[in-house]
Amino acid sequence: MPATEPLEILIDPEDWSSMLYVISNGKAIRALRTSRTLYAQKIKITFSDSTSLILMVMTKIERNGMVLMKANQVLESAVQLPDAIKVPVPCHQFEYILFKSLLIKRDMEEKYRSYFKDFDAKVRRDVFSHIIPKYKFVINLIEDLFYYDKKFYRKINYTLAVQKENRGWRFLLHETFFFSSLLFVAILNSGSWISDKFRISISGKPVTENLKAFLPRKV
Repeated sequence: MPATEPLEILIDPEDWSSMLYVISNGKAIRALRTSRTLYAQKIKITFSDSTSLILMVMTKIERNGMVLMKANQVLESAVQLPDAIKVPVPCHQFEYILFKSLLIKRDMEEKYRSYFKDFDAKVRRDVFSHIIPKYKFVINLIEDLFYYDKKFYRKINYTLAVQKENRGWRFLLHETFFFSSLLFVAILNSGSWISDKFRISISGKPVTENLKAFLPRKV
């Protein structure tokens, strides 16, 4: 991943304080800036060697007040890599990237197409068994979903619209929160600086080894 490209992270809301504690205590950190975007909390970390890393931290997977994926299911099924970082299972990876392209009526970016093309037969079957029954796609290969098609767009929108999270009072609640966030971001988009030596006392859960993976080679 290019150094200038943000790293998207999904966390449990209760882990926010612990994550900030780990980041703020990094020995090689020179500056830390946090700001709110519409769908995530943006953290820009500047290291002592002048390199930087941007984290886009999400606690929900939503768009315009509509729930796309259940965050708790994505977190619970995530697999842990040898370096202690947890990543979503392949079917959730594919589903999320499909949303990012299809819902804005664009083809999937080349970097994602290349990544998914390398899936072996077993992983492809897992993706199919998750995606096809859920969205009722009629396709032969996962590559068929790499490019925008109006019928795929309609099927995804219909499936999302009939989910219980996106109907009735639940949708009204999510939509109200979305517009509240929109107003909040418009007012506070300048962000706030946390500087000095970054020895911040943040109440919450104790620091875990997994969270240290956010700064694997900088501390």
